[in-house]
Amino acid sequence: MTTVQVNNHKPSLGARIINAVLGPGYHLFRRREVVEGTPQARDMAKSAAWQPSGRAQKAYGLIPWQDRSDVWTLTGADPQGPVVVYLHGGSYWHEPGGFHWVFLRQLVNRTGARVIAPLYPRAPKYDYRQTHEMVMGLWDELLETQDPARVLFMGDSAGGGLALAFAQELRDAGKPGPGGMVLLAPWLDVALRNPEIARQEQVDPMLRRERILPMAAFYAKGDWDNPLVSPLFGQLKGLPPVWFFQGTYDILYPDAVQFQKKAAGEGCEVDMYVAPGMPHVYPLYPTREGAAARKEIFRIVTDFDARTRREPAGAPA
Repeated sequence: MTTVQVNNHKPSLGARIINAVLGPGYHLFRRREVVEGTPQARDMAKSAAWQPSGRAQKAYGLIPWQDRSDVWTLTGADPQGPVVVYLHGGSYWHEPGGFHWVFLRQLVNRTGARVIAPLYPRAPKYDYRQTHEMVMGLWDELLETQDPARVLFMGDSAGGGLALAFAQELRDAGKPGPGGMVLLAPWLDVALRNPEIARQEQVDPMLRRERILPMAAFYAKGDWDNPLVSPLFGQLKGLPPVWFFQGTYDILYPDAVQFQKKAAGEGCEVDMYVAPGMPHVYPLYPTREGAAARKEIFRIVTDFDARTRREPAGAPA
């Protein structure tokens, strides 16, 4: 269990600009309210079958996985490289954005990894049960050809929470899990019940509880304490190593602190990278601090690749 405090300096100009623009106008979170039956909910339900545009497919090298329209892959120069299953963020509501694809293309180019990115079922049309069913089916297919010890789960925000919840589900089912997880500000308790969040909300430039809790309600369907929804309440013992990236100007930061304490008590290996003054999912942003975090993530993937190439299948990662 290690904690690395990164960015031991004042936030860069780029970071200050990002914090300034990630306010109420930020397109992911500017919806005033999300209520079943409203035009917003109906519009989002129609987007459940969203796919990346032809332009995005060409720009980022996106290829349908196994000819499926709901799973996309990015490949690098090394066919023997590790596999990263990436679960995108977006409050379990939104499709992946351009900043996701830019990050994943950089990841592939820098590490030789092969990325598999499912467009999992999202609210409001679907809830956590359909989401986990889809991801489980994908995992079962992947295991037919892939050593799970050579797979990393990676995700940001809601996708980070889903990655952790799914790893817990695999462990509880006695199924092989990934060799490690890289989590970028994961959403650990979708009900946001930590009392420290109220204070944290005063410095978060991006997230507001009243804007994202209605989205979470569609996903949770009242099952707020289920670890498949809120993995903070699941057991952490028996999970693979976790690399956790978290900014302190994020309403999810208090739950990250709670997760770290719980992991220490349950014997889960976690390397926690804490970035003072950085907002939600800061490694995805075009700032000096984001670039430093991405460099560290690329190193983690490269080291994981080297280590798992040497270890026989089934050896502990």
